Amino acid sequence: MQQPSLHTARIQHIQKLTETVYEFTFSFLDITSMQFQAGQYGTVIIDGVTRRQYSFCSNPRETSTVQMVIDTKPMGPGSKYFLSKKVGDAIQMLAPLGVFTMTPSLRKKILIATGTGIAPLKAMILDAPHDIPMVLYWGLRHEEDIYWQDELDAFVASYSNFSYHLILSKPKETWKGKIGHVTDYVTKEPDLSQADFYLCGNKEMIRYIKQLLLAHTVLGEQIKTELF
Repeated sequence: MQQPSLHTARIQHIQKLTETVYEFTFSFLDITSMQFQAGQYGTVIIDGVTRRQYSFCSNPRETSTVQMVIDTKPMGPGSKYFLSKKVGDAIQMLAPLGVFTMTPSLRKKILIATGTGIAPLKAMILDAPHDIPMVLYWGLRHEEDIYWQDELDAFVASYSNFSYHLILSKPKETWKGKIGHVTDYVTKEPDLSQADFYLCGNKEMIRYIKQLLLAHTVLGEQIKTELF
């Protein structure tokens, strides 16, 4: 695996996924490939003192470019920085970083995300073996917050081991899917103690689900977390 170094990345493509969420595709000017593990991230150098971390959401086997998801809703330094960028601009990125990676095992993989915490989990879905059961629970607020649904549906159609659940906390009355929070549904999975869990999202979700899993005799070593 590549050691973390400071690289110059060029913006190849920008796709608007929702009103506030963008997918950026980068190539690198100083290296031919970025070799990372699914779940890892890069630190973007905003200025001399400000840095922001963003997980790679692309397939680790496609190393000529990487993709990141940027949520600009907070309108902090990272949001403003990326809103000011256009295709062709160069940025400084320290990568690859992080230990939120998938542990090899034959156990079922249960992936749990809120918001843009889906980013590293998407990379895991793209990279995972297709002979081990895997299910994704993704919590959002509104229908307008959903993206990548076509890609998730394509995964379901292509791989019999994969399934996913979208859970909205504030949907419209016409919403036909699951309502509430990911915490309402995860513990309904059968044989929790026989699964590995990957949690990425806000602190409260991670804290609460980890407590629930431990209470259901899931070992701590079977739970990996990343705050977003």
